[in-house]
Amino acid sequence: MNSLSTGSAVTRRLPAVLAHAAAGLAQRVCSLVWHASAAPAPKALALERNAIHPMAQPLGRTITCETGALWLTFDNTPHDVVLEAGESHTCAIGSRLLIQALHGARLRVD
Repeated sequence: MNSLSTGSAVTRRLPAVLAHAAAGLAQRVCSLVWHASAAPAPKALALERNAIHPMAQPLGRTITCETGALWLTFDNTPHDVVLEAGESHTCAIGSRLLIQALHGARLRVD
């Protein structure tokens, strides 16, 4: 079995190697924290009848109709979604979304 002496080149470089590794790890942790905090927070909206709320990047977001009724339409797609109170839709499309209140409505975006 080999053992390292305190004067070897490897042991002299070890503090620098460990410091470099620690700095890289710290940078990755900060990046993860920043990305987690950059995630959009859930928000609740109240829309009057026929009011429209646009969403530029809906992919992965869930729209929940809490009261009233909503019409969801995505740019460049023929498929629209109508939600009534208590129903939800998770967006699988990244194109712009327009949410229109068919009646006065309250919705939540997660």
